[in-house]
Amino acid sequence: MMMRMKRWMASLILLIMLGAVACAQTVEDETNALRNALVKHQRYMRGFSADSKIQWRWKDGALVQDGPAVHMFSALVAKSVKGSGNKIEISADRYIVFRGKDTKMVLTPLNEQAQITIDLNGADIAAVLPHVEEALFFRDLDEALAAIPPDFRDAVPPYVDPSQEPKPAPPLAGCDCTDAVAMKCGTPYSMKNEGMVMPKLLYSVEPEFSEEARRKKFNGDVQTGLHIDTSGHVSDIWIIRPTGLGLTQKAVEAVRQYRFAPATCHAQPVSVFLTIYTNFQIF
Repeated sequence: MMMRMKRWMASLILLIMLGAVACAQTVEDETNALRNALVKHQRYMRGFSADSKIQWRWKDGALVQDGPAVHMFSALVAKSVKGSGNKIEISADRYIVFRGKDTKMVLTPLNEQAQITIDLNGADIAAVLPHVEEALFFRDLDEALAAIPPDFRDAVPPYVDPSQEPKPAPPLAGCDCTDAVAMKCGTPYSMKNEGMVMPKLLYSVEPEFSEEARRKKFNGDVQTGLHIDTSGHVSDIWIIRPTGLGLTQKAVEAVRQYRFAPATCHAQPVSVFLTIYTNFQIF
């Protein structure tokens, strides 16, 4: 009887060990598959987060992200993919995306990294890994561009060759501000639209230099796109043209505190998109 029990226990331990080895191999295979799909490949992240540290989590059988406060249309090129313990980590370089000629995109290094962390919340990593690529990234560039909200399509600026003088934009066609067809108006809520009064800045904050930019005497410009809601508050921020050494973050910290008299269409407050340029100069 004791001999049978020992043989049964030995068989059980062997099965457990084989199961653990098989599970470890599955995790390694899935991690390698994700690594091969992302490392050195140009990808576009869902949610368009501009954060340097991006948090996702596994909840109720799906990967979710808390809505980022600041957005940017950028390309991520992963350098490493690691899965261990209760998290998956993806380290990537970030690139600014410009519209080039013939619908091609021009990528410029931002010299900034993005660290993506997925909190497994106790889930089996082998069950989560197969969902990461599709949940975090668009399938291709066209899908990513289509997902940009209409008001923020200009968040992908045209590429301007620094050796050439930029051509002035053609004049916009005017129409009534209540016209729902944006293309007919040139842009939605354009200043040329009849009955439209644009927001008036009531309160602003001077942006601070980052310590690194001050130390290196680095100058730069940041262009941000803001949604100004019907109360005159900044409700959403997109980074259109970033710059380095922490100045982009400093510009965002300043403009999110701006307050406006809201835009009106025939005296009725409306939410509008506004572009703000922040210039950093140190002498």
